Amino acid sequence: MANYPFKSRKYLVIPVILLSFLLLPAFSYNDQNRVSAAEKCQAFPETGFKVCGRFLDYWLSHGGVRQQGFPISEEFDEQNALPPAGDGKVHKVQYFQRARFEYHPGQGQFEVLLGLLGAEQFAAKYATPPAAIFAGAGECFFFTETGFKVCGRFLEYWRTNGGLAQQGFPISEVFSELNAPPPQGDGQTHLVQYFQRARFEQHLENPAPHDVLLGLLGTSQYQAKYGVKAQPLPSPVAPIAPLPPPPRVGPPPTPGV
Repeated sequence: MANYPFKSRKYLVIPVILLSFLLLPAFSYNDQNRVSAAEKCQAFPETGFKVCGRFLDYWLSHGGVRQQGFPISEEFDEQNALPPAGDGKVHKVQYFQRARFEYHPGQGQFEVLLGLLGAEQFAAKYATPPAAIFAGAGECFFFTETGFKVCGRFLEYWRTNGGLAQQGFPISEVFSELNAPPPQGDGQTHLVQYFQRARFEQHLENPAPHDVLLGLLGTSQYQAKYGVKAQPLPSPVAPIAPLPPPPRVGPPPTPGV
């Protein structure tokens, strides 16, 4: 009987050791998953850049090439413009042909936002708003937040391709604008309308739904700020599955602005 406590302790140690060996692979697997997630990247031979992590998740889930374009820079820190074209803070960003991705930690589902390139470019190009042109028949929606309406195919595009989060509010009327030469545009004149995060262009030479395209504002802004010449690329118009349309009511406030 004097040896019984010792035997009990001995038999108790064996299951503990076995349990530790069983748990070890699980901990290693979780650590490996975290490393893999952190290193998740996709390379784009079209421009020679890669997109990683949250930026890649956003790119894949928000229209890919057609909505965002190809990446034209690495990730780097950049100070936002002052309001209303930005928040004046420093963010990790990456430029794409049609957009600038910004990382806003702690913002939940809005941790990745698109920069207000439409507002930046419109303010830089036009001290006086251009004369409006009638954009044709169709349903219109008036945005009280900025005092502009969006009509017809532009309204349809806004609703079916991300709405407020992707495009922002309209900040101009529809007017005629000469596109920049490649790689910032096609050098042709189009009817356009500027939004906080984008420029809509009417391309009647393309069949629907590619008769409305987003301007290459990411390329224009990146070259204007850093003088880096991007390689000319064809304007991607590959079809994508449209995002769910937002409710047909007054839009909510712009996230992150």
